[in-house]
Amino acid sequence: YFNDLNNFIYDNDQSLFISEQQTHLVLYFDIESENHNVVDEGVTLNFTGTIGNSIEVSNLISPQLVYDNSDKISIQLGPFINELLSNSDDLFSNDNDIINAIQSHIKLTLSSYSDKLSTLVLDKNRTSHIDILYSE
Repeated sequence: YFNDLNNFIYDNDQSLFISEQQTHLVLYFDIESENHNVVDEGVTLNFTGTIGNSIEVSNLISPQLVYDNSDKISIQLGPFINELLSNSDDLFSNDNDIINAIQSHIKLTLSSYSDKLSTLVLDKNRTSHIDILYSE
């Protein structure tokens, strides 16, 4: 889904100005699915992991609260993208391994104060995407 992200990160560096407030990952949920189940007080979607020796994901992507009727969330990614751009030469050997390296180092977990199991189902009909606002 993020076909051009490899090239964008590999071909650019910290000389780009990324709008941290307006750069987001948008996830759509299938709230009609029988498998989509979120406890009444909501569930927190956490992002953790380390990329290379320097990028601590939980310091750059804030946890997101998701409720049972949340059909989409918008996750601020600006600081994370800026950090990847700043370190891309040290972290990635070519433009083909960026997404794979990111995917293999980021962990998504759900947490809540309830002892009931929560599950989130991504919507197959609406594609999750990343909106990056930047200037050169």
